[in-house]
Amino acid sequence: LNYLLKYHNSTGFDGCLDTPVEILHVFLLGVAKYFVRDLIIKLNQKEKDQLKGYLQSFNTSSLNLHLIQSRYLVTHAKSFIGKEFKIFLQASPLILFPFIDQDQCDMWHSLSILSSYAFQTHIINMANFQADLKTHISNFLHHTIKSTAQWHNKPKFHMLVHLPDSILRFGSAPLFSTEKFESYNGILRNASTHSNRLAPEIFPLNLVTIIKFSFIWWCLL
Repeated sequence: LNYLLKYHNSTGFDGCLDTPVEILHVFLLGVAKYFVRDLIIKLNQKEKDQLKGYLQSFNTSSLNLHLIQSRYLVTHAKSFIGKEFKIFLQASPLILFPFIDQDQCDMWHSLSILSSYAFQTHIINMANFQADLKTHISNFLHHTIKSTAQWHNKPKFHMLVHLPDSILRFGSAPLFSTEKFESYNGILRNASTHSNRLAPEIFPLNLVTIIKFSFIWWCLL
């Protein structure tokens, strides 16, 4: 594949180096999802009711958050999308400490700090940013392995180590997050009128199949 993609004297496409670390699935739907689900599943009903109260009373005026639906966040933890995990990342240092021990508290705190760097859209000094980001990634992995080792066989934890190189090469991580481009799926769903609009990829696949059989039919004439 690299040989076919070479252009003049360039080295061609390298799947590891030329693929950015995608923070939606690596960070929000990866690391954050593991922690949030594990936390809520282990809570009893009384603790869940307390968590609902903490979420409801959390002041979001200084954060980029809308009104928090505490009952939904506690009840439907298994069906979260990226924006729900962002709520826990921003609120966790203030609302989760009654339910976790000190090692877990350090783990959540380091994750919240790391998230502010991972989703940074404006980088003034890249050298300082790279040094701080690597430090916070190391701190987070240290506190995580100190608290529990159950997730360290997950590839997404390893991908975090490559996030600084990815940002250095492609720019700030939110610029190449697939969360921005998934909104274009709505265009395909609206265009595919004669379908269930839930799987946009079915329409082009059916079209390719029709073209393929049309070609075979013309060859047989």
